[in-house]
Amino acid sequence: MKILITGGHITPALAVIEKLIQTMPDVQIIFAGRKTTTENDSSLSWEYQLITKIPRVYFVNLITGRYRRFLSFYTIVSFFKIPVGIVQSAILLNNKKPDAVLTFGGYLGVPVVFAARLLGIPVVAHEQTFKKGLANKIIALFAKKICISSESSFKEYPKEKTVLTGNPLRLEIFHFNSKSILLKARQSGLPVIYITGGSQGSRFINNLIERNLAAILNSYVLIHQCGNAGNLEDYKKLKSIANSLPENLKDRYFLLTHIFPKDIGTVYQTCDLVIGRSGVNTVWELLALGKKAIFIPLPYGQKEEQYTNAQFAAQNGQAAVLEQGKFTDDEFFNAIREMLKKKAAKKETRQFNDAAKKIVQEVINAVKQKN
Repeated sequence: MKILITGGHITPALAVIEKLIQTMPDVQIIFAGRKTTTENDSSLSWEYQLITKIPRVYFVNLITGRYRRFLSFYTIVSFFKIPVGIVQSAILLNNKKPDAVLTFGGYLGVPVVFAARLLGIPVVAHEQTFKKGLANKIIALFAKKICISSESSFKEYPKEKTVLTGNPLRLEIFHFNSKSILLKARQSGLPVIYITGGSQGSRFINNLIERNLAAILNSYVLIHQCGNAGNLEDYKKLKSIANSLPENLKDRYFLLTHIFPKDIGTVYQTCDLVIGRSGVNTVWELLALGKKAIFIPLPYGQKEEQYTNAQFAAQNGQAAVLEQGKFTDDEFFNAIREMLKKKAAKKETRQFNDAAKKIVQEVINAVKQKN
């Protein structure tokens, strides 16, 4: 069987790819994604860096555009790339002739799904979020089956082609690397905080940590994944500040652009608190692990998606939510103190069991029904 995978959410895609390779030794997998981060940033995307390390997956750089809600030069450039993406997708599908397309949402999936429908290739879509965005509204029109992560999403899609599978999690979050250098974060005995702005990083969060770094390190140890925000400009500034810290504080600050899969489980098991954006896969992972968090949702986006995700996690007291631009540094420190006082949250691994397996089965069923 040959399967083409695409979409904007790389974490569940990796989990399903792993399950496909485990259960179908002869499967051929093509991944259509972004080689670079954005239209105006030549940095290699996180999905490209991860996917190209998997021997049995063939990566294709998909050039397409998206609808933006603000006007700039790149808004216009992106808009005119949309038909390019459809043509490229049609050529790709016609040449590779996959048995099915599996998409994980986002603007990357739209041209591929549209071309797949024209060529009669069955499409299975997976929805991680609680409310569908514009891309998945379009994708849902052409998908044969829609896999959802939460029961609340049933109201978002036609019931006759919607199935609850759960959200597949990368297995690395449950693994502990006893050789990881990040284990040193525990040596001081202080609470450990993991700061993350997502794979690309967050300028707002990086700036927040930059101006409060010494004060934070007086009481806590930081593992800070700053991404390549500003094409590594943030990393360079933070590194410079870190080098000027007193010796007793330098050993409490672990600055990295990315946390690689082999270390992410160690980071989660080592830290007492996570602070970052509330992308849906981050939220699902923290729920599964029972980790306490402070979420600072992106202040823009389709239907305030990240705010909805953060509020979902906050319902059981596992998380606090701070709105960007609406809290002071003192309120930030107070939120840290309050969250660290709370008891460890209950792990919710049950709802994630077999999610990847269920999605793989839906792909197999779609191919069988076509034949």
